[in-house]
Amino acid sequence: MDSPKRHSVNFVTVLGLLAAAVSSFLYLKKEKKITIDRTIETSMEPRALWQRLNQAFENSARSDIWPNELELIESDGIDEANILYITYKSPFSENMFSYTITEYDRANLSFAFVTNEDHPLEGEGRVSVTAIPEGTRLTWYGTYSFRGISLTAIYLKFYFEKRFFEALENNIRDLEAIETD
Repeated sequence: MDSPKRHSVNFVTVLGLLAAAVSSFLYLKKEKKITIDRTIETSMEPRALWQRLNQAFENSARSDIWPNELELIESDGIDEANILYITYKSPFSENMFSYTITEYDRANLSFAFVTNEDHPLEGEGRVSVTAIPEGTRLTWYGTYSFRGISLTAIYLKFYFEKRFFEALENNIRDLEAIETD
């Protein structure tokens, strides 16, 4: 009669599984960052573009440059301490989050903002309008951090960012074409 087979667990296999589990745990705990760094150049005058941005930040539904198909904004406009209520539109849902304007530089046409507690990402950004020889440069820069796996971060980086800034630039180009006719 044969003796029953012993099943032995390979030490290397156990060690590999343990290492994978620890790595996954550490990855989920580690803070991750995403960055948005976009620039749009236009022939519009700086103050004219700033006025359009302020209009968009008060009520984007009335704006001729804002990509309302992706995002709606309501606020009291661009000013320090104002709260921006932003509704992001995805193919599956709409979600509203808020930001607070932390700094407003009227002379240099720029403002900074931070995410509020209702936002799933923690971060800050800056929007500025500067004169260049060819017209105006709109710069939008922001950094956002999260832990774990964030569907919001995935949506922002792989769906929203490219579409939003392409639509914003196209809307500005359409406005340039109308103003030069």
